[in-house]
Amino acid sequence: DRTDRGIGSTVKPILDYGPAIEYLNWSTGQTLVDEKMKYTGEEQEIRNFDNEYLGAMTMREALYRSRNVPAVKAFKEVNLDDRTAFANKLGVDGKFLGYEAGAIGATSGINTIDLAASYAAFGNSGMYSEPFTIREIVFRDGKTKKTYKRKTTPAMKDSTAFMVTDMLRDVVSDRRGASGKAAIISGLDVAGKTGTTNYNADEYEKWNLEEGSVPDIWFAGYTTNYSVAVWTGYKGMDTAINADNQEERTFAQRIFKNVMTKVSEGKETPRFKRPNSVVEATVEVGTSPLRLASEFTPNSLKQTELFVRGN
Repeated sequence: DRTDRGIGSTVKPILDYGPAIEYLNWSTGQTLVDEKMKYTGEEQEIRNFDNEYLGAMTMREALYRSRNVPAVKAFKEVNLDDRTAFANKLGVDGKFLGYEAGAIGATSGINTIDLAASYAAFGNSGMYSEPFTIREIVFRDGKTKKTYKRKTTPAMKDSTAFMVTDMLRDVVSDRRGASGKAAIISGLDVAGKTGTTNYNADEYEKWNLEEGSVPDIWFAGYTTNYSVAVWTGYKGMDTAINADNQEERTFAQRIFKNVMTKVSEGKETPRFKRPNSVVEATVEVGTSPLRLASEFTPNSLKQTELFVRGN
């Protein structure tokens, strides 16, 4: 039930890319440039996990590679009121909604239950259900009821939900640079996102931490049936996870894989279905404004992406 730790890049669909699709009608092929950039009005540079910048890319690639600069750029394009409304409908609230560092996971007040519920809405055509736990209901006459109809509310358009889901499918894929390869489950259509938080320079020095040390690693993912969120870390932040160690870095993904595999056994899990509100088109990667591919576009730059119908 930890809510005092940030959720890292698992926040990106909630605060950055989801709102950009919902309010700005961005396509999954929207061009974003991964380049050196500072937070507005500050001297602090926004860094990627590898301390590199990869240039122009689609929103899809920025998300499945978990690049931080494009995420902050998307965050800045949506006004605060719209971003707040989008997050609130997914059960997320806090001062971080107005801070650019929130775009890459400097959050508070969100635990695994909250995160799983938020992600479930992307897999449920944009309908959000507040999480609850009921073992059974006992009536005065002694009769019991073990099922309870949940209340669902619209959180976003079905087009936004599917387009985010389709990008998150690529996180859990064998695409080059995909961050969620360890969460791939054969035979299941899975969408998900990794998340890692970082220590600041003072914390590194105070606790004498080794390079590659991080306090939290998350994974949140879902199928059409279930949503699961996993946090890995230690009670005290002075004890770190070694993100350079493959076993420790992928622990949250492997827990997710184990749990999702078990709960899905023997149950039919339909694939995510594209709604009529979403259309496909082949674009020329890196163009800004985004252009449809032509007969002169090299095959290496052609990519099929999703658009909100009419945009």
